Amino acid sequence: MKGAGLAAVFLSSPASAGIQDIAGYEGVRVYEVTFVLAHSADFAAGDARLTSKLDGAALSQAGRDFGFFNGYENYDLHFSDASGSLDPLGSYLTTDGNCDVPFQCFNLTEVAILVNGAEQFATGVVRAAYGQPGSFVLCVRWNL
Repeated sequence: MKGAGLAAVFLSSPASAGIQDIAGYEGVRVYEVTFVLAHSADFAAGDARLTSKLDGAALSQAGRDFGFFNGYENYDLHFSDASGSLDPLGSYLTTDGNCDVPFQCFNLTEVAILVNGAEQFATGVVRAAYGQPGSFVLCVRWNL
C-alpha cells in the first residue's frame, strides 16, 4: 500500500496516558513496502529520536530518523498531540517525510508499538496532510 494508510489501535489504558506510559511499553517499530513488506526501523523505549522533531523541509540522509533509497525518502518519527505537534508525553505518533522521487515515496504500511514483546499495530489514519511538494505529515493514534 502506498501513501499514508495507517490507523488507530485501541489499548486498555487510562485516557490521559501517553504511549510511553503504557505498562510494558518497549518501543516503536515501522514497516514499509517498496518491493516487499519489510521491517524498516526500530525505536527502543527512551530513544531520543521519538521525543524530538526534525525540520521536515531539511530531512536528508544525514538528518533523518529513518529512510530508504539512499536519502531520497526521508522520515522523522516523534510522539505528538492530535495536531501532529511534538509532545514527548503524547498518545500519538507523527511521521514527517520528504522525497525526491515521487513514484517511490511514502510507502509506510504499519507503525506498531511494542508492548510486552508483542506488536500493537496501527491500522488506519487519524490525520494525514501533504505539505510542501514532495512532503507529507501523517499522524496515527492509539486510543489510550
